[in-house]
Amino acid sequence: MRKRLPLLAGSLLLALTLGACAGPSGPSGTWGNGVSTDKLPYLQLFDGGLFSGSDGCNRLLGGWKANGDKVTFGPVSSTQASCPDVDTWLSKAATASIDGNTLTVFDQGGTKLGTLDRQG
Repeated sequence: MRKRLPLLAGSLLLALTLGACAGPSGPSGTWGNGVSTDKLPYLQLFDGGLFSGSDGCNRLLGGWKANGDKVTFGPVSSTQASCPDVDTWLSKAATASIDGNTLTVFDQGGTKLGTLDRQG
């Protein structure tokens, strides 16, 4: 067993290294419109189906699930601050589609609200 341990450890290290080099896949990760999240919309989709983010003014929390390149949000909770001159379109998110590194967000009626780019 002791001879197999270094081999097993080396194999695990190689798998982790290759996985890290493969880059992000699927919806999990941070989506936004810039490096800073201050007054800009962004979403962090966590493995396990929870998300957090901001519409540029209000904090957003909720659940998500994916089916291929389609994402469904809900239920969504939000703070209710008033922020003049901030377009809070992301607070109306119901679904999204992923095309490469772009997340296109739609409202309940299927109208396109905007896009977010994969960050990092």
